[in-house]
Amino acid sequence: MNSNSLNITVVEDDKALRALIVSVLRKEGHQVSGLESAESIDDEGGTRLIDLLITDLNLPGESGLSLARRFRDAQPEAGVMMVTALDQVQDKVSGYEHGADIYLTKPIEPSELLAAVRSFSRRLFECKLERNSDSTLILKPDQLNLKGKNSTVSISHDEALILAGLARAPGHILEYWQLLEILEIDAPYSKSALEVRIVRLRKKITEAGHEAPSIKSVRGKGYQLSLPISIS
Repeated sequence: MNSNSLNITVVEDDKALRALIVSVLRKEGHQVSGLESAESIDDEGGTRLIDLLITDLNLPGESGLSLARRFRDAQPEAGVMMVTALDQVQDKVSGYEHGADIYLTKPIEPSELLAAVRSFSRRLFECKLERNSDSTLILKPDQLNLKGKNSTVSISHDEALILAGLARAPGHILEYWQLLEILEIDAPYSKSALEVRIVRLRKKITEAGHEAPSIKSVRGKGYQLSLPISIS
């Protein structure tokens, strides 16, 4: 996995096209998952962090537009690319209004797809470099650890998801429902289950060398990350 590789999820109901897109992106060095429907992403979404969602619009069940908006709400700083046969101006406007960063029309050439992904990758990693310049903590989600000025501590998959989500969110704030969706918690007492994870994560951040408060409670809303962090 090279330094500029992305975690990408492709949602496309055309099996042949999905396989082609996945193959092209994997050859480029990205970690790619191919899914046939928006509903399938709910089974996949909590298993790893997603840097870029590539979705068709005409999907069975939930539409690509609805998926893009839901995904954008849950992961505000991740990328959304729409690849679709809908090529009218109003279609493109609707796509961007629903959260698209890039809107490509079918048929699509592999070279165009790769160019768009490379452009997004450059923007994403430039942002990461800026964050790294003054970061106190470094999150490595693939290795499930958190490096601070005192030590490197092991974290759980859920804790990595929470930190990554907060780090990427505007103002570093996520509402309760956004965090619950990222973690795929829908059981009774879900808010209590989230609070337990936050308490454990705060302790690990302290172990890494950063004094409290690290994750603040925002009354009636959710949680806010209150220290600089980078993801690598």
